[in-house]
Amino acid sequence: MSSLRAYGLKNQANQNKITSIQEVFPYYRATAVAVAKDQWNYFFKKSKFNKFDSFVKVQTPLSARYLQTIRSQVVGQLNSFVSNLQNSIRKMITKSSLPEEQKKILYTINKYKFWFSPSFTSEKGIFYSEENLKLSRKLFHQALKSNRKPSFKRIQMVLDSKVCEIHQRQDEKALAFDYWLRVSTLKKGKPVWIPLESNPYFDSKVGKLKAITQINLKKNGNLEFRLVKDLPKEDYQPSDKVIGLDLGFRDGFVFDSEGGAFGTKFLTKLKSVTEEINRIRKARNKQGEFENSPRLETLIKKDKSLIKNEINRIVNRLVEIHQPIEIIIEDLHLEQILATKSLKRLYNNYGKKVFLEKLESISKLKGIKITKVNPAYTSQECNSCGYVDKKNRDSDKFRCRACGLTTHADTNGARTVKGRSSLPELSSDFLSKSNILSILVKRFLDQNRERFLSLTAQNPRPHSWAGVVLRNPYFSSQLELLETGNFP
Repeated sequence: MSSLRAYGLKNQANQNKITSIQEVFPYYRATAVAVAKDQWNYFFKKSKFNKFDSFVKVQTPLSARYLQTIRSQVVGQLNSFVSNLQNSIRKMITKSSLPEEQKKILYTINKYKFWFSPSFTSEKGIFYSEENLKLSRKLFHQALKSNRKPSFKRIQMVLDSKVCEIHQRQDEKALAFDYWLRVSTLKKGKPVWIPLESNPYFDSKVGKLKAITQINLKKNGNLEFRLVKDLPKEDYQPSDKVIGLDLGFRDGFVFDSEGGAFGTKFLTKLKSVTEEINRIRKARNKQGEFENSPRLETLIKKDKSLIKNEINRIVNRLVEIHQPIEIIIEDLHLEQILATKSLKRLYNNYGKKVFLEKLESISKLKGIKITKVNPAYTSQECNSCGYVDKKNRDSDKFRCRACGLTTHADTNGARTVKGRSSLPELSSDFLSKSNILSILVKRFLDQNRERFLSLTAQNPRPHSWAGVVLRNPYFSSQLELLETGNFP
């Protein structure tokens, strides 16, 4: 499996050429907005987007080639957005109190994106009634309300060879520059040629150069040119290690199931820069200035650079040390564990994307399997005996009230995450939090049935093993079944 990566190259174009490309951006973005509107109409009628078709003719001064390029880019982003909606809908179905049989039907409708299809019978003879399809559409619109549609008002240009040709340097010509871009402009038949200088980092990446160019318009009006390479899978020789990870923002960014902590100074650095950003922003707001100053933009750029570099460094270091064949991680939004609103906002806007891209990158380039498990109760479950209790964890300390295990809370979490992946009863994506708790409690009681029955018969002391379990509200309903002999 290969991976596409974009790399910035320095341009040496004169101002007239830069201006010619800058002039394309307003029309490119306006056209993208119009295409997106048309594609949503297409989707609600035919249950899919189509980069080759439209309902209405989009009016634009750009060429037909530009229009096709824009449509491909917009449809790609919309398909990605709908995939995220599917995940949200799936969670909504899981948390609902609907009958299990109806849930299965809704899961299938959601899986195959049949929300706006007419009622029909599947190949297996299952009839999807108008009632279920209507409910699925209701779930879709509900998910749409909580997930903002992509806005294309500030879209950057991703150009293929129809409007931007990439020419590599030839030995006998233009020795000063490594690449030339032939970019179509608003003037028909008058493209501009943009010279680009390569760099050692770009040259060091062995891969096929794709016929794709990213052109980004910065807030200061400058243009950034990025070429794309298709990187082949690396010759990675993994060990037989399977590593569980727990994400934390106190003593470290990542804790592994081997007891290691990575990014121990990450939060301190991030918090320092973020506090400075908030201080400047607050002072400017008091003065009625709501636009970012150059200094503020520099600090924001520094913050983003810190996040990207630290996440990449941490994941690379973890892979270097353990050489894992599989990494198991909670299917958890990091913003749930960040300490402050400003850090949450920063991570939501940028960090989450970087972290997910890095995991995807090592999966494609190194072949490391990335497995996500449900995070429910991983911070309260003992990785040694499986006992679940709110009181097991106290800030960064974990002490199991059943078996007495004492360790760092995030190390316990990483080991619990690793253990979850080997439990088939917890592997389903469709388990609710209450379902998971029920499975964990039953599993613990199954393993300790004889011991518990012998202790409860003796009226155990409050602080004994059985006494602790008896007072745990998580276990109340299952204990009643056990004592009456109805425990499965």
